[in-house]
Amino acid sequence: SGAGDVNGDGYDDFIIGAWGNNSGAGQTYLILGQASGLAMDTDLSNADASFWGEDDNDYSGRAISGAGDVNGDGYDDFIIGAKGNSSNTGQTYLILSDEIQFDSILARHLHAGSSLSVGDIFINQETISSNGQLYLDANKISLLGGLDVFGNVGIGTTAPTGILSVATSTGAPYFYVDTNGYVGIGTASPTSTLEVLDASNAQLTLTQTGSSNYAQFKVDSSGDLRMTASGDDIKMVDDALWICSGGTMDSISCPNWSLSGTGHLVVESNVYVGSSTTSPALYVDSAGGKVAIGTSTPAYPLDVWGDARFGTTTDGTLFIDSGADRVGIGTTDPGAKLDGSGRGMFNYLGEVMLSNGSAGTYTFDINEYGSGFIIFKSAAGGYTSKESELWYFSSVFQECWMTQIVAQGDANHVSNVSCVGTGHPAITVTVDFGGTANEAIWIEFE
Repeated sequence: SGAGDVNGDGYDDFIIGAWGNNSGAGQTYLILGQASGLAMDTDLSNADASFWGEDDNDYSGRAISGAGDVNGDGYDDFIIGAKGNSSNTGQTYLILSDEIQFDSILARHLHAGSSLSVGDIFINQETISSNGQLYLDANKISLLGGLDVFGNVGIGTTAPTGILSVATSTGAPYFYVDTNGYVGIGTASPTSTLEVLDASNAQLTLTQTGSSNYAQFKVDSSGDLRMTASGDDIKMVDDALWICSGGTMDSISCPNWSLSGTGHLVVESNVYVGSSTTSPALYVDSAGGKVAIGTSTPAYPLDVWGDARFGTTTDGTLFIDSGADRVGIGTTDPGAKLDGSGRGMFNYLGEVMLSNGSAGTYTFDINEYGSGFIIFKSAAGGYTSKESELWYFSSVFQECWMTQIVAQGDANHVSNVSCVGTGHPAITVTVDFGGTANEAIWIEFE
């Protein structure tokens, strides 16, 4: 039957009744006219809209007719008769063209009676005008004026289990909202306000001015959090970073310290720094209050495994040679247990190297009660035993005493030995040494 111009496009439309369809419930198809006409052998499954009977044997569509513009809105309407409805009492339905629209019919409102069942209305890649409440095409949904849904909504799935279920083409969950208001991305069983599941890729990517500037976050299979950024740094602005060893997400247990200002790093447990898989380069033992360099088992407040240098000069003010068990003052190449390069104050029982392989004038101070020998050693003797005693010095009774044991200028290259000072705080001894690279002057204290 002709239906008039249902969608107001200037082309007449028509309806076809198939009253035996769907177990006798009946179905009426709406075909919209168009400038290009209709193709021969058009399949009614491609109709612009269809209307089903409410129950089996209603025979809806057995009587159909155009009704003109019933409500005066500028669009022609039509009626559908269902003679078998209500135990053959029959029923006639008025379809207002501005109530529902597929492709070009306005759809401001669609009202379904209480007898409408799931599956009674299908919208499949159809377009509803933007003048209505709902707009659909193959890829988009727009809501103008709002949509109230009681029950679950599924997109990409016919069996939604949450308030909103969006599935991928494989049926896997993509976006999910459950009845608790929890949102899941990649999971249909979120356990928090927002849960993101992805076993292969970053679970969260933040970008700024294009995909080349980003920061990514991921929880790996061990439950550890990984972070990476396309830039060089991860910065915290106007805040402090606390790393605490106890508590939960809801109740964090951290040291009760009151910090002034921002930009602090607070670590409750131990600190490991380094790239070695066997031992950290730097280790801080929070429990014992110890700092270790080169070991993770410090035995002292500062425990250094390896050489150590202190000072601001190239040679260092103090140098500790761990391999040779020697300490250098003013040198990084100590030749004795204690090697002082330059003038220094000594109050020490044992031997100290005064010069090593370099000719020059050497000066050292002794306290007001110090005494000992200036001795000579050489590489030939391995610097292990004195080869000759050259001078004896003493500041006992606050006087400077010097006694020559061998003649100056002999093979030991010692000359111009002098002692200056008469008491507190120190006695100064000066020695001219003209030795070679394999010779050294030592001070042996008594």
